[in-house]
Amino acid sequence: MARTTVYRYRWWDASTDSNDVRPVRGTREAIERISGEIIEESAEEVDASLLDGNGFIRDDRAT
Repeated sequence: MARTTVYRYRWWDASTDSNDVRPVRGTREAIERISGEIIEESAEEVDASLLDGNGFIRDDRAT
């Protein structure tokens, strides 16, 4: 199966007024699409079939 790189990222949460690390990982393209801040050192290769339709994966599934 195909592998892809996912990253943890920070994203501005207006409800908490903070720039939080999100509980999901995403592809570079998906994170850039939502204007998130990629945490480069968190890069991890996962099976591409684990991604949802938007290019994200919950942390508990990123193995």
